Amino acid sequence: MAEKYTPEKLVSGVINLVTLPEICRKINLVMADPDHSRHDIEHLVSQDPALTMRILRIVNSSYYALPRKIDRVDQAISIIGEDDLSNLILATSATTVLKRLGNPLIDFQEFWRHSVECGLMARAIAKQSHHANCETLFTSGLLHDVGKIVLYYQLPELARAVLDESKMTGCRIEEAEQRLLSFDHAQVGGALARAWKLPEILCRSVAFHHQPNQAEAFAIEAGMVHIANVLSNRHGSLPVDSSKTEIEDLGFDPQALELTGLSINKLLETVEAVQEQSKEVQTMMCSGT
Repeated sequence: MAEKYTPEKLVSGVINLVTLPEICRKINLVMADPDHSRHDIEHLVSQDPALTMRILRIVNSSYYALPRKIDRVDQAISIIGEDDLSNLILATSATTVLKRLGNPLIDFQEFWRHSVECGLMARAIAKQSHHANCETLFTSGLLHDVGKIVLYYQLPELARAVLDESKMTGCRIEEAEQRLLSFDHAQVGGALARAWKLPEILCRSVAFHHQPNQAEAFAIEAGMVHIANVLSNRHGSLPVDSSKTEIEDLGFDPQALELTGLSINKLLETVEAVQEQSKEVQTMMCSGT
């Protein structure tokens, strides 16, 4: 029965419910215009008071740890840049629209706690690795599990069977999904990202966060999200001196760790730094106000 479903079909059945706000499309259009000005972006954002408030709250939080308070959108753009602002708009918009797909199988408070923590960890790993797109990695981490929301909303009975299979056999959720559906939530998330017309770096980081080596040109980025996901799932409890076999047993893809060039010790430092700010960022990012 499950063979008739595909990630794309599941997404097409809900896309009208989770269409991103028009401002996301407009921001992308403006930024694609080489002749645009900072004022053009400021004008668009300022037309949405609720969004403006969320952006300023995040910019003034420990997420950026700025030395002075920012109270205008133009100041925010000047300090964090247009790309970072665009990522924040996407992140806050996505968390808002996905609330429409409520499902008793998902504890949304815990879902967004993990998602925000994963995003913060992916961002921190990117910074430690001197990656050029740290904020994009935050958004990728934040959205890495959105496929679960779509999958559980569209196929609640099969989703429950997946959860039961994982619990009874001890296998990972994505492995149970592959057994019962022939695809997993990561692929559904990638399909949603493509339906939203997000950049390929986001689409592949989400779609392949369980198999980062399959993300081709974006294997490093998918690997960072993969590592962040494992760290968050383990709540930072990792042995410091792990062998390669033990690392695989913990759920890490050894190649992903190798690509980042980070040691377990460095990753543990990342966990400690992130956990302090995770709750604050979750409140601001997912409040919807």
